[in-house]
Amino acid sequence: MQLRSATILLITLLACSAGMGQSPAQARAGDVAEGVVTQEGNGVLLLNVAPCKPQAQLLQFHNPYRRRDLGQSPCPNGGSYAKSSVEQQ
Repeated sequence: MQLRSATILLITLLACSAGMGQSPAQARAGDVAEGVVTQEGNGVLLLNVAPCKPQAQLLQFHNPYRRRDLGQSPCPNGGSYAKSSVEQQ
């Protein structure tokens, strides 16, 4: 099950970044955003700030940043996602 979830996440990330041919927007010191964390590792965090929409809108944070998990949040279509708040230090 975890492999399937990881594969779906990887496919989603590739489709989002290749679909528009754009790189994620870069967070600046003091920026705070809420959404769903799509990737985190090697000092970089990608946050989808439009998790309920079909097209991801990614914001990239680099160390140092502060992440807070805010629990589950509902989408208008009836789904839900794990909401996080991220602040670029």
